[in-house]
Amino acid sequence: MPGIMAKAAKSEAAAADKKKTKKAAAAAADAPAATDGHDAKPAKASKKRKAAEAAASDHDDGAPIAQRTRSNSITSVDLNVGVVGDAEEASAPKAKKAKKDKAAKAKADDGATAAADGEDAEADPHALENFRISPETVELLKKRGIAKLFPIQARTYDAIYDGKDVVGQAKTGSGKTLSFALPMVERMMASPMDRKRGRPPVAIVMAPTRELALQIEREIAFLCQGRQVATVCLYGGAPYDPQETALRQGVDVVIGTPGRIIDHIERGRLVLDKIRFVVLDEADRMLEVQHSSRGCR
Repeated sequence: MPGIMAKAAKSEAAAADKKKTKKAAAAAADAPAATDGHDAKPAKASKKRKAAEAAASDHDDGAPIAQRTRSNSITSVDLNVGVVGDAEEASAPKAKKAKKDKAAKAKADDGATAAADGEDAEADPHALENFRISPETVELLKKRGIAKLFPIQARTYDAIYDGKDVVGQAKTGSGKTLSFALPMVERMMASPMDRKRGRPPVAIVMAPTRELALQIEREIAFLCQGRQVATVCLYGGAPYDPQETALRQGVDVVIGTPGRIIDHIERGRLVLDKIRFVVLDEADRMLEVQHSSRGCR
């Protein structure tokens, strides 16, 4: 009996030790769990912080890129690239449309201008478009601010252009010079012209003074811009040699004072057998100073 009781006591002691070992193991197992429990609070706080940052990020989606990308420069570059790309893709069709609209507007403006010119021509009988004037000359005149003929010009244009004899009288500054120069030049340009060296003139214009002769030459030279029309002005008080050189080379229009013109005729430098137009500007003044006695040489 004592032996059996001793064995039972040992068994009870072993069982107790086993229980203690289990409890110790359980306590050891509970210790990391407790540690994890302590660490869970910062983890939860970190998650909350991330959630708050994400919410703040979502809330800032409507903010400017410069404000949203202070914390992330790489993202800002990507966003800028994306925005620029979208803007370029969006602006390309707009640019094409704007270009087409501009071209259409320019075409419409040209049409409106042409229509306006036609209406002006119908409304004003003195408009340049109503006369036999070349487009090149019309352009020259309009650049000079001339869109229509003055009364003296309009009334004499067709007659002079058709080669009829005309006597015109108008006040100073009324456009008398252009009244004979314009139809004369236009008729010359509409007809075949001799371009040979030494050719004689087809038109001659005489004026009482050298100042008026030079003024007429400037007016005719203006109308002949860009065209192969040669002019020379012959007047007294100037050397003969340059005038004779011009005549030898060939001219189409001679302008000058009667005295010097007669001198060149007598010298055999000026030949008038091809003359088609003769103009006497201020003929009354030339008669008054008696140019028949070779005045104003």
